[in-house]
Amino acid sequence: MGEIIDNLRSGHVHSLTNKEFSILFKQILISLEEVELKDAHLVKAFENARNQKDILDQIRTATYKHPITKEIDKLVKSRSELLKTIRHYAEGGITSQDENKMMAGNKVLFWLNAQKQYILRPGPNSHTHAVNSLVATKGDVLNEGVDEALETTGAAEYFAKAVTQTAQINRMIVQRKNDIASMRLEVKKKRKIALAGFKIFFSALEDLANMPGESQEEAVRLSKDVREFLDDSRAIRLSRLAAKRNRKESENSDQELDDVLNAGAPEASGDVIDREGDFSITKES
Repeated sequence: MGEIIDNLRSGHVHSLTNKEFSILFKQILISLEEVELKDAHLVKAFENARNQKDILDQIRTATYKHPITKEIDKLVKSRSELLKTIRHYAEGGITSQDENKMMAGNKVLFWLNAQKQYILRPGPNSHTHAVNSLVATKGDVLNEGVDEALETTGAAEYFAKAVTQTAQINRMIVQRKNDIASMRLEVKKKRKIALAGFKIFFSALEDLANMPGESQEEAVRLSKDVREFLDDSRAIRLSRLAAKRNRKESENSDQELDDVLNAGAPEASGDVIDREGDFSITKES
């Protein structure tokens, strides 16, 4: 008895990208297009696999990009400018000769400074946190009169817009998250259907390759060809895992080096300059 063919396993394909998944199975189809299969059961199984071609094309071109992302980006950028404008008006109040505007500017800046680390940090999440926290802390004892101060400095309408845009951004992000989850689920179903069709073909090919008869030799040869495609795709997956592991190890090594170099380093003293330029931070004496 010859070699037992039982290694047309395809469990690793779940880790392939949509493009890699599609290419793998289309390569197998192309390699068998000119082969004249003699066994009726194998022919039927191959036809079933070939019927997955349209699904494979859909999987390959699947994208999780969402059209609403551009609108979210615009709102995020606009809100960032609004936060800068609020600060600008508050600083303008401080330099004013009008005592009421000066006090109002100080109050607004004190209120903003509590969220400074989030306002200075770019990105939708940090600014959402900043705006929500600013709304929540307006009623605190130390921030009493902030609403009036915003009106006095002329920044009230800009803060109102920032609050409105934050609500819009949150709704859009939730919508995008739900839509993308549905898109991913749909592609996952298609991958499952396509893989099931090829597994039937692989099983039929293995059975024929291990069964003595006139078609056995051809089935063994075809099985080895299919196995090469599967092995190649498995190598792609392993290469990606190795690269990810090496990148992680490199990051850990860099962090360990930083820890060694920073160990025992004297603390900085004197003025600390905020490089973002939005707020100046001076060490208290």
